[in-house]
Amino acid sequence: GDGLSDLVLGAPYADNNGSDSGSVWVMFSTLIDDVGATTGNNKPLNTTTNYNIRYDGGAASDWLTYYSSLAIGDINGDGLSDLVLGAPYADNNGAVSGSVRSEERRVVEECRSR
Repeated sequence: GDGLSDLVLGAPYADNNGSDSGSVWVMFSTLIDDVGATTGNNKPLNTTTNYNIRYDGGAASDWLTYYSSLAIGDINGDGLSDLVLGAPYADNNGAVSGSVRSEERRVVEECRSR
């Protein structure tokens, strides 16, 4: 990484993969720096150049990141922060069984280098 903080936004009611599937947008520090020094900039998230990575819930009503189910921490013991996303209403293993998705830092770094 570049040693600078990135921004992660979760929206559980986003409809990118069905009604209330939920989405998460990742913006690297370099993209945030491009916004400029002023405040109040409005950047629509339906424009792909306004974010670096987007994760969507797997299906309608998954509510990705609902109940603040988004965390950043070292889950694989490599000393780097990883991204963990929860979808509490996903039906992967029965009705409303929930689901957790983790993205290792190396995956995010590979996206950064593109």
